[in-house]
Amino acid sequence: MRQLFACAVTVACALSAGAFAQEKLAFKLEEGRKLVYLTETKTEQVLTIAGMDLETKNTAFQKSSHTLGQRAADGTIRQTDKVESLQIDMQLPGGLSFNFDSGNPNKAPDNPLLEPVAKLFRVLCQSSSTLIYDRNDAIKDAELPADIAAQVDPMFQGDFSAEKVKKQAQQQRLFLPTEPVKPGDKWEFNTDTGIGGGQTFSFRTECEYTGIVEKDGRKLHRIVEKPLTVSYAMDPASQSPLKVLNSDLKIAEAEGEYLFDAERGITHSHTSKVHIVGPMTFSVNGQELPGKVDLTINAKVAMEPQ
Repeated sequence: MRQLFACAVTVACALSAGAFAQEKLAFKLEEGRKLVYLTETKTEQVLTIAGMDLETKNTAFQKSSHTLGQRAADGTIRQTDKVESLQIDMQLPGGLSFNFDSGNPNKAPDNPLLEPVAKLFRVLCQSSSTLIYDRNDAIKDAELPADIAAQVDPMFQGDFSAEKVKKQAQQQRLFLPTEPVKPGDKWEFNTDTGIGGGQTFSFRTECEYTGIVEKDGRKLHRIVEKPLTVSYAMDPASQSPLKVLNSDLKIAEAEGEYLFDAERGITHSHTSKVHIVGPMTFSVNGQELPGKVDLTINAKVAMEPQ
């Protein structure tokens, strides 16, 4: 009886230890590794200016590759990021439409006024960027082709900077906790998301670790995300004729999920949805106009099977 009791205590302690075991999640870099991700984004927006509704719908499919080189003598390692293919379908106010396919990049848009947008996507598909990691696998720097900004319309040139590429890559890692976690643990972080033309959404996001799930034959760590707050900013130097003087945006609905492969140290997939609403005050040719925005963004990122 005493032995059975001791055995039961041992089992109970082991189960308790397992129930509260903490997981350390971290990115890992493997020399020569190439990862390919497929991204689908759907955006629906109604922008109301002085009582007039301007509706926009956008669907994008992107295939991107991320290739690591070999460690240098100083411990750094370089990663080349490239858009392998891109398809865009946009429905714009006034019955306008825009389509882009990297398989036929030089096709002129139906409306000549949209040529700067087509040129932007051509440049994105014909160039690559480089991330440089230090010996501790932290993002140290980024590089872009020297003349890349000069190839696009002035409205978009501000979006092409090594510093922005570096910041974006760093922010894509923030969903991982800095300390070991167990199911139920939560943490928060801030991100800035550029949406082109000098415009930025700033989010405060909460994440919760829920444990391990099995998918595609692998054990993956699940993290659910929930954006808590959002704010909007426009670069004063933006070339857009429509300026935003102020805004008071709120998140009406939001959900998201990360699946992380801790063994390989890579993101397996990420899905998200955010619905943003709120009043905005615009300026057109010096005239102040009241308005509001209703924006929904759905995104799905998944690693291509290897």
